[in-house]
Amino acid sequence: MNFLQWCRAAVGKRIDFDHAYGAQCVDLVNVYAQAFRAAGAFKGNAVDIARQNATGWRWVANAPTNYPTAGDVVVWAKDARIGTGDAGHTALCLAADTRVLLVLEQNWPTGSPVAVGWHSYDGVLGWQTPAE
Repeated sequence: MNFLQWCRAAVGKRIDFDHAYGAQCVDLVNVYAQAFRAAGAFKGNAVDIARQNATGWRWVANAPTNYPTAGDVVVWAKDARIGTGDAGHTALCLAADTRVLLVLEQNWPTGSPVAVGWHSYDGVLGWQTPAE
């Protein structure tokens, strides 16, 4: 199964990787990281992913002229304008350009199963990209 097939199969499900706090956005990212990147799990809340030097990943800060590629782990900070709380938000990039992101996400809005969604870069700190 390739990445896009896996994403399609995940839509509508609730993924609880760590069996704590229910199906959170970080759970979706961690299942993906282990299944497709043979990487360890990210620790903590979504916003904490930005500060991690996780095995198999390299952090890229958001800037006006860059954007993530399919499979990158996008991280949002707390931002009242878009509704992210202290924990932030994270999702898997499906496609992007410098203006918008198409992502696979869970718990956006709160309690939602895995879904495909569009986002602007408001609140985006950056993304973890495979270190190859």
